[in-house]
Amino acid sequence: MYQCAVQLATKDLLGITAARGEDNELDLMLPKPLAVSMPYRRAPDNSQLWNPNWMQPSTFALNTQFIEVIVDLVVDHEKVQSPALNTVLRRTYKLIMIDPVLANTRQS
Repeated sequence: MYQCAVQLATKDLLGITAARGEDNELDLMLPKPLAVSMPYRRAPDNSQLWNPNWMQPSTFALNTQFIEVIVDLVVDHEKVQSPALNTVLRRTYKLIMIDPVLANTRQS
């Protein structure tokens, strides 16, 4: 359930569309990281599109901002269905950013 919400939010924030290739596999063209001096890309509705740096870890500043925006969107969307979810997702996300190993052991 949450995987779908995360995937949709990620796809929208990257400004990509999914297409099936001849082998019926999903083909995605991920955006390249922007040069430091380049402005953010904009969607037709003028919302910001993201260009994470795929070669850097999730703790890289821009990548962390991108992840936080996705988490916020998913939490806001799901809050309506489960108010307790907001707290759970934010605690899990903070643990993962601090120590991925600790986060995995606490969720078991």
